Amino acid sequence: MIAMVAAGLVGVEVSPAFAYTQVDLAVPTVVPVTESSNELDLLSITKSWTAGEERHLIGVLAVDSSSDTGIILGVARVTCGSVWGVNTTQNHPGNIEQRAVFGTATMTLTVNWLWRAPADGTYTCHLYVRAVPQSHNPGDTLTALAGGQTHLWMTGTYYQGSGIWSTADSCTYDPPACDDPADPHGIFIGAGLPANEAEYVLHSGRWTAAATTTQVRLQLDAELTGCYYGTDSCPQSDWGPQSLSGKPSKGSYYPVITIYSASTGQVCRTINGTSRTFYDSAQIHHLKINSTTYVSLNAGEDCRQFSAKLYIAVDPTLNPIKVESESYSDGIILNYAHV
Repeated sequence: MIAMVAAGLVGVEVSPAFAYTQVDLAVPTVVPVTESSNELDLLSITKSWTAGEERHLIGVLAVDSSSDTGIILGVARVTCGSVWGVNTTQNHPGNIEQRAVFGTATMTLTVNWLWRAPADGTYTCHLYVRAVPQSHNPGDTLTALAGGQTHLWMTGTYYQGSGIWSTADSCTYDPPACDDPADPHGIFIGAGLPANEAEYVLHSGRWTAAATTTQVRLQLDAELTGCYYGTDSCPQSDWGPQSLSGKPSKGSYYPVITIYSASTGQVCRTINGTSRTFYDSAQIHHLKINSTTYVSLNAGEDCRQFSAKLYIAVDPTLNPIKVESESYSDGIILNYAHV
């Protein structure tokens, strides 16, 4: 089912109201246990694009597990054309812990992406999914939920001049030390690590809103991996102490937005967005944090040049985290609303 409507997008924070396309999963579907080369093309949207056209896409995968205690990894990826796109992963730790941590047995993965058409043509955007067993029970399965819970969304508005970036060029605390030599495309945060207890990640360059823009949307998505003792997901130099093996990571995060004069470059104002907490148990292991902020402007005003970054603080008494790189973590600034 494809809906062309003006408002009321379930599960996605949207302001102001505007047209979009959303395709919903029609029936509950078992997510295949497979390697990335055999992903399931779960949902897709095909449309004609003009060269340089940019649209915001959101893929949402909502899954329940067949197991009360077995761990199984869920993966969701959004892509258009032949470009890899961006993905997210998270372990469903089994229904008991999933309910204890999140209040529901349903695990929901959300992927935000901005795609720019390289040339005029017809392109298809996809939500690909797969599952990877993490326990010794080969019979464990994840089931994607229908009824609007699992869907692929695309804005109906052409956001000319919007921007996207990733952690690949964003480590601002101490660039020579921030990226571990064993894994140069990730940022490690935690007590005793080069970036210490807190870090700005997803740090953008300066970006200028169009003269007619009256609202800017900032979307920051960072994928966190817990670096507990013994994990293969982090180099040994970034593991927490053995005494914390199997323990969680937790902390807080918030966006920081600086607005400059487009004519002079002087700072007009700084906005600290809403602070939120995260909790990543050893069983969950991977966790995507999402931050959405809207900033209103007056059309034609001079203070319309932006930079943005995401601040993450980690509890120093618990395990460090890794902020995954550009295949998992990205920031998007949208020329969102116009006069």
